[in-house]
Amino acid sequence: MKIPVRISQTKDNKYRAACQSLPGCVITAESYEDAEAQVQQAVEGYLASLNVVHTVKLETDRNSKLSEFDIPVSREET
Repeated sequence: MKIPVRISQTKDNKYRAACQSLPGCVITAESYEDAEAQVQQAVEGYLASLNVVHTVKLETDRNSKLSEFDIPVSREET
C-alpha cells in the first residue's frame, strides 16, 4: 500500500508535510529531512491509532513534491 505525502516549503522557510488520505496527519519541520522523518512517525502513529499492524518504508524523490510511503497493512487479530 502506498500513501502519498506532499512535502512543501512554507513562506517562513520551514517544511510542511501532509498526508491527504489520513485527515489531520500534518507536520511542520525545520528541514526537508526532518519533515520526512516526522511525517513517517506521524503516519505510523495514525495507523497505530487505528489498530493496524504496519511497516513503513519511505520512498522519496526530492525533484518531485510528492513522496510515497510503501506500507504493508494488515489488521491485528485480537
